[in-house]
Amino acid sequence: MNMKFKLIPAITAILFCTSSSVVFAQGSDDATGVLARRLRSGDHVWVETDGSAVRTGRVLDVAPGILRLTTNGREESIPVERIWRVQRKRNGVLLGTLVGAGVGFFALGLPVAAIGANEGTGTAGPLLRATAVGAGTGAGLGALLSVKQTIYNRQQAAVSVRPVVASKRAAILISKSF
Repeated sequence: MNMKFKLIPAITAILFCTSSSVVFAQGSDDATGVLARRLRSGDHVWVETDGSAVRTGRVLDVAPGILRLTTNGREESIPVERIWRVQRKRNGVLLGTLVGAGVGFFALGLPVAAIGANEGTGTAGPLLRATAVGAGTGAGLGALLSVKQTIYNRQQAAVSVRPVVASKRAAILISKSF
């Protein structure tokens, strides 16, 4: 009888070590929250689903568990658990304008203004013109160089437990992927 009670923990340990399990950490409620925070009504998006189908359309709204799009005049509801990736195309006009204005001010405006100050002419005119030219150039480049930005990518976040057996060694490997 004493032998029987010693075998139960040993069998349990062997079963635990030889089985591998994976627990997924992200549910559809988390994905709905992420999409609701990152998408606005009217955004032009590309949605890739489980079957590798890509749907293009404008966002109507994100309801619990559903992303609603309008595609070619039709309204379409896509379950969030089927969505693999969502991309949005945004123009970086504002960022391009700010970067261009900074380049125009510091790289062009200040040196030209310093030369004008040495010659006895005004410094505000060249400084403002260089800043305006830089801002215009940056806005134009920002409008031309718009790219798709991935705003949601379903992660296979998981916790896995696997046995590791080698000669004269045994261990349990627990890993978490994000």
